[in-house]
Amino acid sequence: MQVSQHSPAFSFIHASDIHLGTGQFYNSKLAGGYLQAFRQILQRAELEQVDFIIFGGDIFTSRDNLPGSFEKVLEMLQNFHS
Repeated sequence: MQVSQHSPAFSFIHASDIHLGTGQFYNSKLAGGYLQAFRQILQRAELEQVDFIIFGGDIFTSRDNLPGSFEKVLEMLQNFHS
């Protein structure tokens, strides 16, 4: 794809319904998998040097999961450099 010098170009990642902190299907091991997927999204954003990330849908499933998951997500975001 060619981009005109007069057209601003940008790149982004779109992720949706990542349900951080969820133990889906009564399997608590999946909660760590969702956090790992989130970490991989951030790593890919750095690798590709995207301009921004759009998170659509449910980032967290419920407030019940929030305290522990939220702290981990904040730590990942604080370490994220774009």
